[in-house]
Amino acid sequence: GVVLEDQADGPAITDVTPNSPAEEGGLKLGDIIVKVGGNAVTTTARFQTELWKFKAGDKVKIAYKRDGAEHEVEVELDKPPQ
Repeated sequence: GVVLEDQADGPAITDVTPNSPAEEGGLKLGDIIVKVGGNAVTTTARFQTELWKFKAGDKVKIAYKRDGAEHEVEVELDKPPQ
């Protein structure tokens, strides 16, 4: 449910799909993803690699930075769009 763009401090959210687990979990535009499932991510490619270790229905912890503070949310993965 997010679109990311690589930035100096990590993959930044540039879009959040309405009514997606990402939006329901509170992820917002500008958040910087720092961990997926406890593993550090520094690029969009690394984010995707970590996310692909899970399947639809799995609950995954996503750590992100917003306004200089780190937060964590657990989201239940949706099926990818067809």
